[in-house]
Amino acid sequence: SMVGDMLAQSPPPEALVRFLAAHTEGNPFFVSEYLRSALWEGLIGRDQNGSWRTKGTDPRAFDGLPVPVSMVEAVARRLDALPPPALDLVRTAALYAREAPARLWLRLSRDDEETAQTAIRVLLKREILEEPAPGALRFVHDKLREVAAAGILETERPARHREVAVALEAEGGD
Repeated sequence: SMVGDMLAQSPPPEALVRFLAAHTEGNPFFVSEYLRSALWEGLIGRDQNGSWRTKGTDPRAFDGLPVPVSMVEAVARRLDALPPPALDLVRTAALYAREAPARLWLRLSRDDEETAQTAIRVLLKREILEEPAPGALRFVHDKLREVAAAGILETERPARHREVAVALEAEGGD
């Protein structure tokens, strides 16, 4: 309904709605930025009557739509405002998965346990992370994880991947 309202079209194009649902998880800012990106990429446009229409009929047309730069910048600014221990932890954890046991998050920290716990509390308070079940932590939105991972310098990636592997081995993982 959000997409239909934004486009003043009911029902909105099914392929577009499926794409937006998968990539935005219903976040209104993300939906609007993806719609703006689809417009710029020529995947949606107005017809001669002024109604919004998708270009073509291929339901996979939206699959190649890049993450909007404005969205990446907004998320990156939010992450960059984190205290260094929280930002460092979130970047390393972003290489693992969207969700992990809280004890793994503690192992992924390069800091002592108290600093790591403080970092996790900051991430929860700033709604970067949420606790979907006792003892589990996950990124509130997968775009937060994607942007955090993208913020890692190429020269740092191998070391961070190694840190994730070491933490997983310590947890008894393969």
